[in-house]
Amino acid sequence: MERERYLELLERRLTLLGDLAGALRASTEALVQLDLDTIHRKVGEQERLCHEIRSLDRGLDVLQRKCRAGLAPGGDCPALLARMAEAQAEVRTLNRKHAALVRRSRRTLEAMMNFLRSTSPTYADPGLARGPAGGRS
Repeated sequence: MERERYLELLERRLTLLGDLAGALRASTEALVQLDLDTIHRKVGEQERLCHEIRSLDRGLDVLQRKCRAGLAPGGDCPALLARMAEAQAEVRTLNRKHAALVRRSRRTLEAMMNFLRSTSPTYADPGLARGPAGGRS
């Protein structure tokens, strides 16, 4: 019974990791396209998935200790654990790439803001310059 529950939780974790990988890909694409609504939605989805994975991991830790000795080398377990390792590696890679993109985007935005601050007197909104010189009061 515990062995089946352990394998079931591993399958669920594998599914959640796949969902997280998809959310990271979609979030990266939305960031590149500057689609703010999708970025916010995907960040929320990533937070939810990470929370679910953490909750699942607590149950897995308990069952893993109980089942470790009883898990035979045969069956679905080795293949499932290999798929898990691949999924975790993919999520790690996607997360690193996404974080690098966010860092570069932040630097680009900061550079653009500095440029705008330094040129704001030069390119001031003409509608704001109302006074006697323009004939408006």
